[in-house]
Amino acid sequence: MSPTVVVRTSLQKKLGGYLADLPYASDMEMWLRLAAHGDVGFIGADQAVYRYHSLNMSSEPSPELNLLQRKAAIEHFLNGGAAMLTNDLRNWLTRQLALDAIVRASIAFNEGAIDTSARLAELALSIDPSVQHSRRWWFLACKKVLGLRGWQLVRPSVELFRSIFRNERR
Repeated sequence: MSPTVVVRTSLQKKLGGYLADLPYASDMEMWLRLAAHGDVGFIGADQAVYRYHSLNMSSEPSPELNLLQRKAAIEHFLNGGAAMLTNDLRNWLTRQLALDAIVRASIAFNEGAIDTSARLAELALSIDPSVQHSRRWWFLACKKVLGLRGWQLVRPSVELFRSIFRNERR
């Protein structure tokens, strides 16, 4: 979130600020741009309090719009000032975005929004076709085979198994 970021003023002035045509992802694009020109550090502690309300720009009208805006931010970054970066970064960024689309498709499926789930899965494929070989894609496909009602019946067992598996890995 914006209040937790510290950037040199000279770099901010040199590279510019938010892009008005990306209202839901302009911060992401700007952070990518800034990170390409300096070191990035992370402090694993609370730095600010963020208040959510209905007028927050982060309250996107739809998951598809959020993903499309983030895709546009990544493309703007990669096609603009990030020419010196490798294709590995491009592939990684688009892969992560596609995986996030699958996560959102899976959540939509869980909520019974089957049409939204299908649109998000198609969007994931359009972002990175190789996402169909991921565990997340396979898991969503299994849920689709079970159907919403079948998934609702087995979901508690799957979540119990996941929690046990996570605890054993720690």
